[in-house]
Amino acid sequence: MMKYRKKILARILRKEQGNIARFMADLASFAGRAADFAESVASTDPFLSLKLRDSCVPVKRLDLNKIEGFLAAWHCLDGIQESLTRLLAQFKKRKAAEQIKKAEALLSEIEPLSGAVKGAIRKVHIFDWIDSLVFAFVLAMFIRTFFVQAFKIPTGSMRPTLLEGDLILVNKFIYGAKIPFTKNMRLPPVGDLQRGDVIVFIYPEDPKKDFIKRLVGLPGETVEIKNGTIYINGYPLTDSVFGRIFYYNMGDFEKSGFKINVPGDSYFVLGDNSASSKDSRYWGFVPRKNIIGKAMIIYFPPQRIRIIK
Repeated sequence: MMKYRKKILARILRKEQGNIARFMADLASFAGRAADFAESVASTDPFLSLKLRDSCVPVKRLDLNKIEGFLAAWHCLDGIQESLTRLLAQFKKRKAAEQIKKAEALLSEIEPLSGAVKGAIRKVHIFDWIDSLVFAFVLAMFIRTFFVQAFKIPTGSMRPTLLEGDLILVNKFIYGAKIPFTKNMRLPPVGDLQRGDVIVFIYPEDPKKDFIKRLVGLPGETVEIKNGTIYINGYPLTDSVFGRIFYYNMGDFEKSGFKINVPGDSYFVLGDNSASSKDSRYWGFVPRKNIIGKAMIIYFPPQRIRIIK
């Protein structure tokens, strides 16, 4: 990132080469005249004369192809202005008309020179601001694409686990995030899809929509809902996640007494609010390629902050 920033700064300065050359000539000429003036008034105030001359010397060594050069030029001009202002005050006390005229003439040249320096520095600061925004945006998009994405719960189909308006974070990395601009290529997963996971996926019947449900049936398993209980391969699910919910026989895929086989590389999902959830009972299975990630945390509202189980 630092190499990139240096390249951009160098490009900005290259575009300003003509202006930089003119400014450098003007600055060198001004510093030379200020130094000559310092020599001519050395007897008036040796200390201020020396300070003025010392402020002019670094101008010869400035490298305006770097932002540090402009900062140094600004510092030199400040030093020259301070010394000239103090000398001018002494000349006015002594009513030295000629010295007053020369000091005021030199001071009048500082403002446009300082303005040019400030303008160059401002351009770089604007670039830094834009660069920071771009970096933050790229970083946010990278995190959103491969690691974590925020979602808002739109309906009550996952009550009481998730309520309408809950803001959640979804871990996309755990199942292997999809690589953009590829055909279903994914990063290597760090964990397997587990029964009971609350997952976010692309709705099979409308790719523009994202759904959130609880994973129930794995590839190759048989799923049946009987008397409010889910049966997998003929065995009831009675653990703490599924045992607390009464599941209804609804939709074309889970009519009473109907067993369904989950195809390979697909999953059967249900909403925790079984009486009010459009899920696999109605539209079938979720292909592996449609799965976005695992819902991990409710982060808003504050009173609802918790790990999703």
